[in-house]
Order: sequence, then structure tokens, then C-alpha cells
Amino acid sequence: MSQFFLLFIFYVLINQIRPQQTLPVIKREYEQLSTPRNTSSMKTVYMLGDSTMITSKQFPLFCNYQKAKIILSDDEFKWCRSKDFHIISTKKYSDLGHIQPDFVKYMSNKTKTIPDVVYFNGGLHYLHLLPFRKWLMFQKWINAETIVHNFVNETREFLPRKAKLIYMTSHSICDKKYIGDYAKAVSEIKNDPVLFAQSCVEFLERKFKIQKTKGVQYCMDATFNHRGIKLLNERIVKSLDKNVYILDAFNLTDNQCKHTKIGDGRHYDAYIVQKELRNLVNVISN
Repeated sequence: MSQFFLLFIFYVLINQIRPQQTLPVIKREYEQLSTPRNTSSMKTVYMLGDSTMITSKQFPLFCNYQKAKIILSDDEFKWCRSKDFHIISTKKYSDLGHIQPDFVKYMSNKTKTIPDVVYFNGGLHYLHLLPFRKWLMFQKWINAETIVHNFVNETREFLPRKAKLIYMTSHSICDKKYIGDYAKAVSEIKNDPVLFAQSCVEFLERKFKIQKTKGVQYCMDATFNHRGIKLLNERIVKSLDKNVYILDAFNLTDNQCKHTKIGDGRHYDAYIVQKELRNLVNVISN
């Protein structure tokens, strides 16, 4: 009986002590993962973009490419770490259509990291195919240069002096991969762009009091197709100063229709994404 009683007491003590030992260990582990290693060689990279960057293949393939381990994921951010890179991306859209100019400072405070590289993009969400795709970001489209200028300035004030800003141009759109209403829109634009623009012109007149002559030009230049994204990329790149590096994803994806799916036309497969990531690593490393 005495042996049984001693075993029972031992069992009770173990189960009482175990939670008290486990919780501090978990806390220390979380703190360790949330703070990048203090090494001069490791680069902390923030990835801020639309679905072609963060929710498509770039973030997971970058982690895989670097043999990096996914170390943390919460409601806002996802992280991975290799011996060379500490890569942090947002879970939701964080392109220039969806974030404020001071977002990098916010992200730094939330993740308790300081970026060596801010890799960002924005543009596809600015475009329309009225009446088939709403123009939700007309004001961002017309002010695209100011938006990127403000973001760059706010970010640069916060970053360490040697940190890099890298702008990824928006992917080329492969018009012939569109189906349904989008394919119909592309066909109508090709046949008579001014006629196609009429519903858009009426929208701008009604909501923003834009004169018809200006409205026609705006509507034709901001279509969600190859021409529209090409024109927007050119505007944004022209507005960037020489200290912002350019990763020309438009050029890498242009005329690469075989690498995007039918019904899509702007997200590309791993073959293209690997090219983008090789370019990214080269820019970061040089």
C-alpha cells in the first residue's frame, strides 16, 4: 500500500507542476522567434504587395528558395527565416492601394523588427473594366505618383540609412487569357475603345464631376488589361527617384501567356516567380 500511495502522490505532483513549467518555455520560444538574430549577414525583408506577391507564389517560394523555415503566422503577418534572410509578409493585401504611407513603421512596431529591405508594389487594383469590373480606386489611379512618393518618403525617414527600397512593377496582363465578361470587355475595347468607355465616362461624371473629354481619356488609359497596366507602370516608374530599386516584373511576365492560367492572365507560375525571386535576391545582395 505504501508503494501505491507514493506513486499516487508522485502522479499528482507531476500533473500540477507540468503547466507551470510549460508556459514559460512557450513564452521564451515565441520571443525568440519574434526577434531576428543579431547577425550582420542576415537581411530582414518586408514584402508588401498584392496577390501577385504575397498571396500568390512569391512569399512561399522565396521561403522555399532560401530553405527557410516558416516560424510564425498570426492574424496580420507570416514569417520565415533562413541563415541569410528573415522574410516577413502581410496576410492581407498590402499594396499601395491598401496601406497608409507609414505602414512600414506600423509593421516594424508590431513585429519588433527593423527591415533591411522593403519590397513593395501596387497598381493592378487601381484599374477598371466598367461595367464588368468596378473602378473602386479611381482617385488612387489619378494620384498614383503622389501615393508612391508619399510612401517612399515616409518609409525612407524611418529606415536605417543603408536599407533598400525595391519597387516591383505590376505584372503584365495577358488579355487573351480572359474569359467571360473580361474577354467581352477586351474585345469591345479592341473594336471601339471610345464606345466601351461610355459607361465609365458616365460614372466619372456622376461621382466625380469629371468633364467628358477628360473622362474618356482617363477611362481608356486605366483599363484592366495589358495597355492599362503598362501605362500605369510607366507613370509610377517615372516618378520614382534613383534611390529606389526597380524589379521589372512587367518585363519578366510580358508575352509569357503560357505561364498564366485561362481565366486569370496576371498571376504566373513557378517558372516566372523563380525568375522574379532571383532578380530580387540579386538586388538585395548587390
